[in-house]
Amino acid sequence: MRPGATEEGEAPHLNLMLFARGMLVHAYTRVYFSDEPQVNAADEVIQSVPEGCCATLVAGAPRDADRPGLPLRHSHAGAG
Repeated sequence: MRPGATEEGEAPHLNLMLFARGMLVHAYTRVYFSDEPQVNAADEVIQSVPEGCCATLVAGAPRDADRPGLPLRHSHAGAG
């Protein structure tokens, strides 16, 4: 069983808490695995995310065994 998998029908996932300077409240998110498309499709949490944003929660295929491909994106207006 992968990390985060539950018997309640949730897809395997990792829970993340993100910190950043200037953020007063930490951001909490999940990362799902791309090689679990059928289980991801049945997961209630990932299905509650707007369709265009789901891909940002799914880790890509690993580049090598020690470095999974996490799709981290930053979109902050005014950042430069």
